[in-house]
Amino acid sequence: QYASPVLEKYAQICHQNGKILMVHSCGHINEFLPEYKRSGIDAIHCLCNPPVGNTPISSAYKILGENTVMMVRPDPNVLKSKSQEEVIIEIKRILNEARNMNNLIIIIPPGRSPLTNLNAALKTIDEFNQNK
Repeated sequence: QYASPVLEKYAQICHQNGKILMVHSCGHINEFLPEYKRSGIDAIHCLCNPPVGNTPISSAYKILGENTVMMVRPDPNVLKSKSQEEVIIEIKRILNEARNMNNLIIIIPPGRSPLTNLNAALKTIDEFNQNK
């Protein structure tokens, strides 16, 4: 009721001036996606897949379409506390769900994650992109 008209106005201002509008909104945002689509935002940071959030990539893609960039974050608990093998599984899950999308950015937040897990995530993304 309050945010959508403002986002739409911001998007218009940005687009009139050759800019894009990226909105930060994470967690349980699935219900807001139709409003984001109507507002004309260009990118959303960051989609949180279950169990962290309630927004599967495929659902967001169906609603937002291919013209809205979606920034997705792996489960931070996996990056921080799980094994390298579990990190690889999480990254591959995201990549496979987004296989046919060209509007996805995977965000790897370092936080307190072990360097070995961060490297495993980046290596998995690199290998996926090379084989695409």
